[in-house]
Amino acid sequence: MNSILVADDEKSLRDFLVIMLKEEGYQVVTASSVEKAIKQIHENEFDLILTDIRMGRSSGIDVLDAAKDTLPDTPVVMMTAYASAETAVIAMKKGAYDYISKPFKIEDIQLIIKNALDKRRLTAENRLLKNTLNDHFQVSNVIGKFESIKKIFDLVDKVSQSKATVLITGESGTGKELIAKAIHFNGNRKNYPFHLPPLRERKEDITELVNHFINKYNARHNKTYIQGIDPDALKVFERHSWPGNVR
Repeated sequence: MNSILVADDEKSLRDFLVIMLKEEGYQVVTASSVEKAIKQIHENEFDLILTDIRMGRSSGIDVLDAAKDTLPDTPVVMMTAYASAETAVIAMKKGAYDYISKPFKIEDIQLIIKNALDKRRLTAENRLLKNTLNDHFQVSNVIGKFESIKKIFDLVDKVSQSKATVLITGESGTGKELIAKAIHFNGNRKNYPFHLPPLRERKEDITELVNHFINKYNARHNKTYIQGIDPDALKVFERHSWPGNVR
């Protein structure tokens, strides 16, 4: 259940938002002042914060600042009865997710909340995926104790810190893609997408891939069912457009 903090010094609006949000299935905490809102932020985790931009003599920008410091991944939506383009620009520059003027339509605030929570979820999922990839492709996860493998580990450590393009060669099944990903995720490249050229851009690998899968099939059945591939069949593979890679 997503938790939302509603900060507004107008009790009627707080009560209205509590009713609406609870009907939508959210857990709601309220604060009637900037000070109380900041206290809640320091003491609790929230998936979304809705705050008035002006509460008495205090500014909701202070709530935004506290949220960015303490809960940097939590989207903050600013509400105000004092429509001001200048205030909106300030809030957005400071990291507010969105800005809505009072009075607002229920469907408008509902849509903003949904989009903000969706963005938070996607951000969390992307971070988890990136961390998982970083852990998975650590050099320590490449298995091997021979001296030649240790040399490869050392080389991966060195080139992963370089901006130079790296060419990896080797027989099929030796772990070229794993080494490529280890280089990518152990260096400065890890914050950028990993790109492996599709088979249609490297058709010289087709023969190696064919032999790899033949050997893999024979080994699985402990028999040499397939001796090789007919040259004409290989030409068919080489002429194919290969819209994706093969596994």
